[in-house]
Amino acid sequence: MVQQQMGGGEQEVLPEGELPPEDALQGEVLPEELPEDQQAIMEELQATMQEYDLDEEAAGAVLRARREDYSEEEIVRFLQGGLNG
Repeated sequence: MVQQQMGGGEQEVLPEGELPPEDALQGEVLPEELPEDQQAIMEELQATMQEYDLDEEAAGAVLRARREDYSEEEIVRFLQGGLNG
């Protein structure tokens, strides 16, 4: 049996193999159905990882710095300083 959390804290018990009603799945985004903005972010993340040879965490920090209006020069200086010292 499968237990599903309902909105009011109640749990509905479904027989194994039975799917919950479609309205219970509203608001969930499946990985293959990313919104365009998230897809663009993932593409920018991949490009940044390749451009600067960074792991995902470091590339994410670069994206955040860009969104906080750090210049690309400041970001590069930080990366060079962090890698060399």
